[in-house]
Amino acid sequence: MILQTNAIDVQVALQSQSYDVRPEDGLIEELKSSASLNFSNFTCNFFGRVENKAAHVLVSLGYDYAEGEALISNVISDDIVGNQFGD
Repeated sequence: MILQTNAIDVQVALQSQSYDVRPEDGLIEELKSSASLNFSNFTCNFFGRVENKAAHVLVSLGYDYAEGEALISNVISDDIVGNQFGD
């Protein structure tokens, strides 16, 4: 599994063998455990907002929909779909 994040702290925490007492560390440890149990390989990569523009646009589209409402894929513009693959 490859996880991509725009939060460098998340990448560092996922790659660390130490355990801190920050509130989010419980979630980090749960993710590490789940990934090791369910996937033969797990990698976390950092991508800044510029490199991850498509993901941010898709998240912003999600804010416009009520829970349970289907997201219609044809509202995603072609330039965003193209940016995901480096076009």
